[in-house]
Amino acid sequence: MNLGATFISVPEWHWAQQATYSQGVRYGDLVLTHGVAAFDNWGAIVGLGDIDTQIRQVVANLDRLLTVAGGSLACIIRQQVFLRRPEHIRVFSRLRSELYTAPFPVSIMVAVSALAHPDMLVEVACEAVLPSATGVAPVRPAS
Repeated sequence: MNLGATFISVPEWHWAQQATYSQGVRYGDLVLTHGVAAFDNWGAIVGLGDIDTQIRQVVANLDRLLTVAGGSLACIIRQQVFLRRPEHIRVFSRLRSELYTAPFPVSIMVAVSALAHPDMLVEVACEAVLPSATGVAPVRPAS
């Protein structure tokens, strides 16, 4: 039973065809994403050992997923950021001001001992509110 939810799939993400989870789900104007990592379209990690590159790839992947859902990064209202090393928190914070627009989403950022793949340094899941069919702007309009 999907209760009126629409499951979101990015067509060019070939690796996701094997996944046993949804990339995202849209319920009305609300979108929930899976934990997005720095994968390319074929499932290879981008930026091995390079947190800056991995963060940029994660944000590009989030933007692609939200675009397929009918939104953009500006629609994100909450994000959960998981980092492999505590020192990466400063890197993510620095890049957030470059890759996102103010006002920034509510954020939880934690350092964890492991992620799903040993080469992953960052994973981000988010909730977004999309522009409605009535033309009302998203909760977080782009500056």
